[in-house]
Amino acid sequence: MIFGILSSFLGLLVPAAVLAALLAVATARRQEVDADDPSAAVVARRLFVYGIGFVALIFAMVGVALLVAGALDNVLDKQVVDPRGTQLAMALAFTTVGAPAWAIVVLFSQRAMRRDPAERRSQARRWYLAAVRAVTIPIAMFNAVEAGRVLLGIHDFSGAPWGWLFASLAAWLVHEVLAQGEASESPVLALIDRLFRAYATALSLAFTLVGAALAVSVPSSAAYDGAFRSGLAAGSWTDEWMEAALIMAVGLGVWWWYWLRGALRSDRGTTIWRIEVFLFGILVGVLVTVVASGTALYMVLEWFIGDPSATGAAEHFAGLPARVAVVLVGVASWTYHRMVLVEGLERGAARSEPERIYRYVLSASGLAAVASGVATLLALLIEVLTAADSGLVSHEGWWRNTLTVAITLLIVGGPLWVIAWMRLQRAVAADAAREVRSTSRRIYLFAIFGIAALFLLVDLTIVLFQLFEAVLDSGVTRDVLRDSRWPLALVVTAGVVAAYHWLVLREDQAVRAEEPEAPAIPATRVRDVIVLAGAAEVSAVRQALAGLEGVTVRAWTRLDAPAAAAPLSGEGLRDAVAGTPHERVLVVNLDGAYRVVPYRP
Repeated sequence: MIFGILSSFLGLLVPAAVLAALLAVATARRQEVDADDPSAAVVARRLFVYGIGFVALIFAMVGVALLVAGALDNVLDKQVVDPRGTQLAMALAFTTVGAPAWAIVVLFSQRAMRRDPAERRSQARRWYLAAVRAVTIPIAMFNAVEAGRVLLGIHDFSGAPWGWLFASLAAWLVHEVLAQGEASESPVLALIDRLFRAYATALSLAFTLVGAALAVSVPSSAAYDGAFRSGLAAGSWTDEWMEAALIMAVGLGVWWWYWLRGALRSDRGTTIWRIEVFLFGILVGVLVTVVASGTALYMVLEWFIGDPSATGAAEHFAGLPARVAVVLVGVASWTYHRMVLVEGLERGAARSEPERIYRYVLSASGLAAVASGVATLLALLIEVLTAADSGLVSHEGWWRNTLTVAITLLIVGGPLWVIAWMRLQRAVAADAAREVRSTSRRIYLFAIFGIAALFLLVDLTIVLFQLFEAVLDSGVTRDVLRDSRWPLALVVTAGVVAAYHWLVLREDQAVRAEEPEAPAIPATRVRDVIVLAGAAEVSAVRQALAGLEGVTVRAWTRLDAPAAAAPLSGEGLRDAVAGTPHERVLVVNLDGAYRVVPYRP
């Protein structure tokens, strides 16, 4: 169940995240002044080289994976391998083509970096390193789980997962070492690294949540079946539990590597960090909890006021332990990321766009549930009022399950929408000039109004068509109303939603007209910052300047580095660099304190 929820949510969120990432990179690129700005020919050459390198690496991975799998099957599974077989021929072909081609690309790029240090700072190289790791991580994770199943005796031996695990881990390790050893010396390179860490964190978190939910639901469902239904055979659920534990362990390992020891602290406070915490942590936790709670509530209401298909309570509530497990996992994700947020951000910090997106998504989800519940109730009411003369024979209690669906949607969506929307409106009341001009609020209001207006137009057209057809034929009867119950219900519901949000749009427009324009944030001045410090100090200075937009940071290692400077804190250094009127400054340790010195090339 949790896998379906996460898949649906991520299927909508991932394209938006990819688009936002491309926009962020483009914005950072516009803000950056690169002393090594390459020509179009150099950019084309880099893209070609690293593109060929990426394809060659994939070919080499396929070949190595097939070779290792075939060798293991031959040695451990006692399979007879035909040298002329298709798998061996394919493995040799991919390896023969891919491995030498990738080696040539590596040698070419290494020679280019020795000849021109700017090659190490190229965006094409950083995208290549990120793309390889982004492809190899999920391959390694899925095959690590499959290899674990073999080790635990859950599945019969097969060399395929081991071959793919070896090939993907080897490729990941090589490129991870390269990426860790190359500093991000510009805002674009730092942003690419953050985007990759966010991707790896979100992927591993999804693995962890799915594994945790299964690890809780499998034994609890087995205990429920043993207590209230026909007991399961001893140990029949242990294989499923071990698989769940494997999934969770693999996810936790990757999550620890990229989040706990990486992005949690190195990216703290950045927009990507906030997106990870708000959207992939808190929002996923809330939505998973709400959906699982809603399905559990429907199960309970269906038993008491609905018309359940199960013959007994034990059978009807058999899915309840799994839903409770999903709720626990969702609450855990929400709680942890809320704690991270409280710890990572200063109290009273200004609202960020990721936080606004999080709250507007919650509001939209709650509103969709409420509107669906109201429309279902209205359609049911029309059907009940017109059922007597319809001539149709319905079984007793035919209306119960529809009523149960409507009540569930209203109970789940009502509080969610009211709480989220009231908080958003309080934020507008506190800082109207800024909030009504936020991009996320405008998108939300126009999207809700547009969708509601579209429903209104389409369903009103259907209602009028059925009405005119009845008038021109045999006259309007209750059967016509009954057949039009869903379009009528949607017309009323969509009309109310559209009217309300139209009024909100008018109010926001009035606020923008009356309130003076919020003080415009001055265009980010591009600054080139050179850090002249010892190797031990460079990372601390980089971290202090990490979230400063429009700043290109380069490091020069000072060989006669003095003792670490203490008087100027990270916040003070950040303010000094942000407040300087000069476009090029040198940060240097002079007499035990950091100084920001302007210079001219």
